[in-house]
Amino acid sequence: MRQSQKDGKCSGPVQGADDQEQNADRPLQDKKVLLVEDDDLNQDLVLEILEQLGARVTVCWNGAEALTSLQQASFDCVLMDCNMPVMDGYDATRKLRKIAGLETLPVIALTAGDSQHERQQALDAGMDEFLTKPFKPPELKILLCRILL
Repeated sequence: MRQSQKDGKCSGPVQGADDQEQNADRPLQDKKVLLVEDDDLNQDLVLEILEQLGARVTVCWNGAEALTSLQQASFDCVLMDCNMPVMDGYDATRKLRKIAGLETLPVIALTAGDSQHERQQALDAGMDEFLTKPFKPPELKILLCRILL
């Protein structure tokens, strides 16, 4: 499924075998999503959902890698874990908002915390939406379709 290793480099884009098929079951066909997540299990779960929706996914392990990837390729949105080593999602989002052309790129916070303080911290960093882990696949689908379509 994913062809990257935890070697400090982003993977992708990762594609499903039937990427040429475009139908209602794949509403995000060819949308480019940057997934920034340091947990293997969470990466695999989110990646599976995104692939089923037809998205083209690049995976990064931390915010620093995400910033590098964002300067090398274009994306339609970013799914950003908030708590990661090297550079967390809050700092990465603050920095990406200062990069020309990325000021309005949709960034969705992914976090296990659900307090009002954490939501406000995500918004203050420049994130557009907030999704609490664990979430159900339809929640992510609805959010992404609302943002990207």
